[in-house]
Amino acid sequence: MKVQYTADGGTPPCGQTTCLDPNTNILLPNYSQKKIKHLKAGDLIMSYDPEYKSFDTDKIIEVKSILHTRTYTLSLQDNISITLTAEHPIKLDEDK
Repeated sequence: MKVQYTADGGTPPCGQTTCLDPNTNILLPNYSQKKIKHLKAGDLIMSYDPEYKSFDTDKIIEVKSILHTRTYTLSLQDNISITLTAEHPIKLDEDK
């Protein structure tokens, strides 16, 4: 698994952003959460396997900084929101 954010956890150059907001919480195998900007190679996180339609533990093998110019904020129920780029995939529950 590769995690992408600014290498120093700081603010990207003006007009650019990363795939996910650096303050986005990522689920860990013990069900606690950690901000993506604090993750590093070797950390374990939970990831979704679309082939088996299940979550599994994954090890981060590399941290890269890929910058984008446009983001979208999705507002969800319970005052939850997520900011991401147009290219970033999201998993939707197809049964709802």
